[in-house]
Amino acid sequence: MKDPMGYPNDMMKVLQTKFGDLVGIESLRGVAGSQSSTCKFQFTSVDVVIKSSARNRERLFYERYAPALREHGVHVAQLYWAGMDSVHTNWIALEYVPGVFPQEHWKNNPTQINMLCTLHSYSSKHISLADDVTWYRPKWDDEMTEQALMWYKGCSKIEEIKFMLRNAQHLSQTLFVPHGCLSGDPNPTNWRLRSNGELVMLDWERFCEGNPAIDLAITMPNLGTQDLSSETQLAQIYKGFCRDMSEDALPSESDFAVQIRLAKIWTAVEFIATATQDADNYPKTTVDYIVTELPAFLSMLP
Repeated sequence: MKDPMGYPNDMMKVLQTKFGDLVGIESLRGVAGSQSSTCKFQFTSVDVVIKSSARNRERLFYERYAPALREHGVHVAQLYWAGMDSVHTNWIALEYVPGVFPQEHWKNNPTQINMLCTLHSYSSKHISLADDVTWYRPKWDDEMTEQALMWYKGCSKIEEIKFMLRNAQHLSQTLFVPHGCLSGDPNPTNWRLRSNGELVMLDWERFCEGNPAIDLAITMPNLGTQDLSSETQLAQIYKGFCRDMSEDALPSESDFAVQIRLAKIWTAVEFIATATQDADNYPKTTVDYIVTELPAFLSMLP
């Protein structure tokens, strides 16, 4: 059942028992095109994040995997309540993490990279994502290439761009081989700071398995650097934190930097490919930037 405001009664009873009366509600940003919503509920004693979604991915993440990952050392928001209502909408009530991750700390942040290394080192034998259609699957197929090419219609170099996209598509397939757990979307806006200074990862809709380069690339601003300096530094920092992993788990720093570049290209292509289906929910300035700059980065691939 739901209360008159449309929220599950069971959830509201638990939260009000824990935290007192509800005194305010503030809408927070949602995920573009995801049919989800996020609000901050202000109770007498604490603020709580309430998320609802037609998909069950994030609810299942917090129910099945968050406790073990937290024990492993990954900073994940506390779950207060999770469930599904009568119309199959998924609901989660989470710890509100108050601090913004400062923009001046976004580039190759050691604390952030260390947290990702900790996540990636969580043994895949403890999770079961491979055969479950629920979970996000990073991929680059022919359909994605064709959708991305739509942004270059009328361009005099469209055949050259098509060749380079197909080359990148071919090279990228190694990124999707499961090596361990990934956040799937650790972009800088998906991190918050607790009052004690701990950096917390949020938004686990894309929890998946794959190459660590995917997560690292997503933390990197824009499309990266043409001289691979940022990618190389990122690879060096990451490998420094992951020394306890087996020697064959990661490539050399130079090869890893190229993987990070390739993963960044994949994220950009996925973004503009998806934007062709739902352009109103994707910022035009970001799409224009990617469409303009992408060919130069594609040309740098082997």
